Amino acid sequence: MPPGRAEMLRDIEEEDEAMRRRYVASKRHTIEVDFDDYLRALEHERREVARRADRELRQVAA
Repeated sequence: MPPGRAEMLRDIEEEDEAMRRRYVASKRHTIEVDFDDYLRALEHERREVARRADRELRQVAA
């Protein structure tokens, strides 16, 4: 089961705050990301979604 709304909003808030601390507040630099960190987080999320899907499929099949 995916995380609840409150958990997702908290994660978004934490990520937003980290980005504000990391990058200069500027009209030119509104979308910045540490690419390697982003790819690691994306891969982690992909694996978590696959695990959740597998677990749910096993529950349905049982």
